[in-house]
Amino acid sequence: MIELMVVMAVLTMAVGMFSSTLVATSRHSRMKRETAIASEGARRALEWMRSQPCSILFAMYNANPADDPAGPGTAPGSNFLVPGLSPRKADADGFVGQIIFPVTNGVLREDMVSPVLGMPRDLNGDDVIDDAAHSSDYLLLPVHVRIEWNGVAGDVSFDLYNQFVRL
Repeated sequence: MIELMVVMAVLTMAVGMFSSTLVATSRHSRMKRETAIASEGARRALEWMRSQPCSILFAMYNANPADDPAGPGTAPGSNFLVPGLSPRKADADGFVGQIIFPVTNGVLREDMVSPVLGMPRDLNGDDVIDDAAHSSDYLLLPVHVRIEWNGVAGDVSFDLYNQFVRL
């Protein structure tokens, strides 16, 4: 009888550990799938940008609709959706994707400090890093694409960095 109870206890522990492993594996798979969706969404945003002339990228994808090339409110702007991902609960606009440029008060500037974007940096090729607005004369445009969503593991983010060069 004691042997049977020991066997049952060991079997119960083994089944419990196995089910915990299955649950953890399932959760990890969903987290990997969400990260893959976010990665693809960020890459897709960069591809949309690559399809535009470099000279208008900042105006097309910044947060200011007043400077859109075809008139106010006509450009995609800095926020975008990523199908398959839910926005964070505290996210007021409902978009999970955001395109971020090295701006200070909405102005593209060379003296902005952002180590991940390699800033400060000479954006217009005049060999001087200044505090002037460079939204119309940049030759180099650093871009940060951030995806933030509410996933299986709670609030999660994915970041992708790139640079566009005007030839």
